[in-house]
Amino acid sequence: MSEITIERYDRNGAAMVDGNCVLTFSILGASESYPVEADKGNYNRFIVLGDRVRIEGYTIATHGSDNNLPDTVKQYVSNNPVLPEILKKQIRMMYGQGPGLYQQKETDTPGREWVSDKYPDVFKWFNSWDTDQDLEPLHRYLKLAIHDYYYMEGLYNKWMFNKSRRTGDNLPVRGLKFLNGARCRLGTTKVIDTRMTIKDEECDLVLFAHWDRINIYEMVEYQRFENSNPLKYPVCVNYVRDNGFDEDIYSLPTYFYGLMEWIKGSNLSPKYVNSYLKNSLSAKIHVIIPNAWIANKEETLKSICRDNEARKANNKKLITEYEGITGIGAEFSLSLLEKLIDSKIKQVTELLAGQGENQGKAFWSRSFLTEQGLETWDFKEIPMKYKEFTDSILSFNTNSMKMILAGKGLDPAISNLGNDGIFNSGSQIYYSYLVYLDTLGYAEEYILEDLNRALWINFPILKNDNVKLGFKRFAPPRQSETAPANRMDATNQNKNNQMP
Repeated sequence: MSEITIERYDRNGAAMVDGNCVLTFSILGASESYPVEADKGNYNRFIVLGDRVRIEGYTIATHGSDNNLPDTVKQYVSNNPVLPEILKKQIRMMYGQGPGLYQQKETDTPGREWVSDKYPDVFKWFNSWDTDQDLEPLHRYLKLAIHDYYYMEGLYNKWMFNKSRRTGDNLPVRGLKFLNGARCRLGTTKVIDTRMTIKDEECDLVLFAHWDRINIYEMVEYQRFENSNPLKYPVCVNYVRDNGFDEDIYSLPTYFYGLMEWIKGSNLSPKYVNSYLKNSLSAKIHVIIPNAWIANKEETLKSICRDNEARKANNKKLITEYEGITGIGAEFSLSLLEKLIDSKIKQVTELLAGQGENQGKAFWSRSFLTEQGLETWDFKEIPMKYKEFTDSILSFNTNSMKMILAGKGLDPAISNLGNDGIFNSGSQIYYSYLVYLDTLGYAEEYILEDLNRALWINFPILKNDNVKLGFKRFAPPRQSETAPANRMDATNQNKNNQMP
């Protein structure tokens, strides 16, 4: 006798006969589920009021509609086949060959004159971060800062000052520490009129916490850095961000909302293909179960359980069976409903899987008239068009990759994602790289804003000389302009000028 098993995926599933899928099913009206939604509903200490959250005396500006936008971005990006590497490439290109001090040349061909060797005390201060247990080495701090900026177009810096910051006996700024932006929110202890939109200048605190598990972990409060009085607090946190249209408090990553559906689609494409290979290659029937049928059966089972409760009180025999399921008692549970659904699916499967034994058999169920019209069990034949299905998925994936690259402002020529598998020419890569390098100064200003401010506080001579910290990025020379012995190849690379 064949063994029938039911596999469930929320309100969808498949019926297997001896390990082979015979049919798939779904319950009409089931809402789409997505992993990003899994952590919502954990805010049992929250009072959400529009654009803010009230938690234990704090008014906190929500970052995203559910105060969890950074984690949403993380979920979408980390599950995407190309976005993590695209972002890593942008991070590597921004960092280039590391930090250096420069003066901007005001000539017909603007550029940077690197002057790090003229200010040894600056790098002596940077090297002191390596031995400070509360700080991280400069190179690590910078890479983390770049990383957060490219994900969220904003970053949080923890300013740490020396005790003698006001006396002038030592360098005022001890160092900067990167804070994970996904865990930071802006807020205040002030009571803000709920009829008014919360404003950036009203948020004088930075709160650090696990916002998806706030009922488990406590918050850490930091004073917010004040540009007009940077030495006011011994420790404070500054939020640096790019400004988008109608963004009052937080930066909303410009690439994300426009690309969200493309990212989501490319994330789900492999699941669609794998599910198709697992189920649809053998399953030719898909059964749609009306939600009204589920609701009717649920109410019937609840009624039986209520009746059994009265029978139990009067020492009468309980009703333990209904439409092929057993074990019904005086207390309703959803497992009873699942058993009933599985029983019906097995009944359908037996009708479809029998070999010459189904004559005279029929499957019956009630129809239901709802506001949406007549609802009944619907049996749909799955067209077995393997090539058309997979080709459409692959075509969507190709288009989604192009959209993601365009949204991130990265030319395919320098992204390792050429058009239709065709390798780009060296000149195309070279000039695309030059154009991209020329755009990086804008983001660099935000990433290094706090560090350059700290440098000018600690070393006023840098401000007088208009010296700033920047990332050293050099375009490699064209191969045609390089001596054969110095050209890049598999065995001889010009390491000083290679592309990141």
